[in-house]
Amino acid sequence: MPRPPAPGAADSNANPFNQRIIEEFRAHAGRVGGDFEGVPLILLTTTGRRSGLPRTTPATYLRDGGDWVVFAANGGDDTDPAWCRNLRAHPVATVEHEGRTFSVEAVFTEATERDRLYAAQVAVSPQFADFEKRTDRVIPVVRLRAAGTARDPRPAYRLDHHAFTVTDLDGAVAFFTDALGAQLLHEEGPIAHATGDWMHRKLGVHPRAVARIAMLRLGPVTRIELFQYADPDQKPAPPPAGTTGHHRLAVRVGDPGAAARHLAGVPGITPDGTPGDFPTPWGLTLRLLQLPPDGPAEPHVDHVAHTVADVDAAVAFFTDVLGAEETHRTPEGDAALRLGPAGRIVLTPGAPAAPPRNSDIGGRHLAFDVDDVDAAAAHLATVPGVGLLGTPETIAEGPLTGDRWLYFTTPTGIPMEIRH
Repeated sequence: MPRPPAPGAADSNANPFNQRIIEEFRAHAGRVGGDFEGVPLILLTTTGRRSGLPRTTPATYLRDGGDWVVFAANGGDDTDPAWCRNLRAHPVATVEHEGRTFSVEAVFTEATERDRLYAAQVAVSPQFADFEKRTDRVIPVVRLRAAGTARDPRPAYRLDHHAFTVTDLDGAVAFFTDALGAQLLHEEGPIAHATGDWMHRKLGVHPRAVARIAMLRLGPVTRIELFQYADPDQKPAPPPAGTTGHHRLAVRVGDPGAAARHLAGVPGITPDGTPGDFPTPWGLTLRLLQLPPDGPAEPHVDHVAHTVADVDAAVAFFTDVLGAEETHRTPEGDAALRLGPAGRIVLTPGAPAAPPRNSDIGGRHLAFDVDDVDAAAAHLATVPGVGLLGTPETIAEGPLTGDRWLYFTTPTGIPMEIRH
């Protein structure tokens, strides 16, 4: 097989608009803001059919099985885009997706398969129906198939977000955006089911629980999901420090002293005696740290610490089952792990206690990206101590339309989610 083009800093003849997207994509591990916030994007590097040089283009895509599917709509123009013509001449290419790079081979679809995939794209992006009306050509639909052996779909490849349940969603969102400079990405809810057991079966909460959700970004890559529940069985107080289920969000800021003085003036936030630690009125302990001289210049999540009963067993679960990397241990017995570019996960030892549910104040979970939710779920079902909450489900409406997800309980005491 020919060698795929290698992406790099100077591998594109993109226009300035596309070049800015490429740079933001690479700086933020595949996430782009502005008008492209939430749009599924890859960077596709092809070999120029005339120049023989690598050419990189941002492209929206659809997942079908393990393939990326791209659509040569070109805004409804009467000519195929350059990347499509390049693939016809040189079908071996490179895809950058969510912080990883893959060698792929292009397969041009035809007839029924092509029509099925284009209809699926129209269903999630209706503007593609307009593109088809503007041109007489049949818009090519191209599969980008990872070269070589199939990837193991079981391990997670990135921490997607940290999730916390709070007493006051609006207050917590205002605090994160106003005091810490987080960006509000989207809000959902209220989510409720008047009959049936969906809330219990899928989320592990009371069947009549009602949830509101907000997703934020704090720093270049870390996302934080905040829940507010109305639940007849809700525990109103978070687990105390030093017990299983307690957690702490550590944020790096430019001036921790100034930030601490600002926080001290926020109603309901008072230092707890530990330097830099602030319990919040909505059930989350916050720690302020100094920005590193060689790191991002904006406030960002350094880590989230979770108290567990057995650090060694929890580390084994994260590394052996999910594919995380243990980076170091502290003299106090804390273990730090990383999975992808987002903030670290720190596991700290504490006294055993019943961990909070997702709907309890102080509830939390960790969400991880996987290549194949169904395959990952089948693998997790074989792991001792894991309990799947129902079966994988695809979101049919709202800002996360098309995402496939599943919650599960773990022997670490930390609820988790896999998603694609």
